[in-house]
Amino acid sequence: MRLHFCFVEGSADYETCYDFLSANVSVGCKLHFSGQVRNDNCEKGEVQAIVYSAYSEMVLKELNSISSELRLKYPQIFEVSIVHSLGRVDLGDDSIHVILTAAHRDGTFGFLEEFVSLFKRRVPIFKKEVFLSGTERWVANID
Repeated sequence: MRLHFCFVEGSADYETCYDFLSANVSVGCKLHFSGQVRNDNCEKGEVQAIVYSAYSEMVLKELNSISSELRLKYPQIFEVSIVHSLGRVDLGDDSIHVILTAAHRDGTFGFLEEFVSLFKRRVPIFKKEVFLSGTERWVANID
């Protein structure tokens, strides 16, 4: 499994993620996940944006670890391409794109679900919610 990753400043875009994938005539399945900033309404008010930061030196190390673990369970996956935002991402804009390729769809949905869950739990990317009121708070990146 080949792994491609990059950070982009501001909103993540699908095209950057897609462009990392190699031309491979054995690919019969491309599966895409995107995450966007949603309007969470909590005791602090409505979310206007999220500001992302990361411990960059550890991101690739952890992604490679996750990839190695999942490679054994899902050998049918050819490539995984990830683009994640840094900095401010406004309400409704994308903060992450993940695209995987495989010969067939069998197992790809399970892989994607597990990959995104592990990514959110283990990759050191942090988010600070910015509310319409101007207040901010750091939140766990697990949901």
